[in-house]
Amino acid sequence: MTSETTDVRTIRAAGVAGLVFAVLMTTSLALFRLNPPEATGAAGGVPVGVMGVWLLAIYLIPFAGIAFVWFLAALRRRIGRLEDQLFATVFLGSGLLFVGTLFATGAAASAAVSAGRLGSDPVHQAIFEFGRTLAETFFYVFAVKMAAAFMIVSSGIGRRTGFLPRWFIVAGMVAGIVMLFSISFFPLLAVIFPVWVAVVSVLLLRAHPDSWATR
Repeated sequence: MTSETTDVRTIRAAGVAGLVFAVLMTTSLALFRLNPPEATGAAGGVPVGVMGVWLLAIYLIPFAGIAFVWFLAALRRRIGRLEDQLFATVFLGSGLLFVGTLFATGAAASAAVSAGRLGSDPVHQAIFEFGRTLAETFFYVFAVKMAAAFMIVSSGIGRRTGFLPRWFIVAGMVAGIVMLFSISFFPLLAVIFPVWVAVVSVLLLRAHPDSWATR
């Protein structure tokens, strides 16, 4: 197998893994948002059916994280050697920290679901509220910020190496800055990153191998 064939397969692997991550992540977020605590009367106990939906969303998170690690590894295989150590370190570090905080989000949400399924007494309700708040904090304060850093540094690498189109570089920079400095738990912030990864994946799958020649 030639080096060129390996690189092409690496590019395709990154594209497929990125699309899998985007689908799983968006689905998980949608399952949570379609059944928010405010709409289910959390103060009186969350219905078992809603808890089942949340549990499904939690189970999707590890698979989304695994797909993102594959996306990160395959993408780094191709652009890591084209970039200096500073950008490469931030690229890898922010990506791995995003996965770590995403898993922490799932763990906190799991604690909330477990407490909600045990009953609606004050103790279990307090644990439910604590777990839900902790999960939102992990996600919006930490995971979103790591995702923003990943988008910004990836856009910078894309500009220096030319593997991303100019319009997408600008869009990634702007979106990353907005996410990085946001101080609200705005739901739409959650979908920006999977959409961005999906677009990168499509660009990778459509790219001609010659455009990935080492510079």
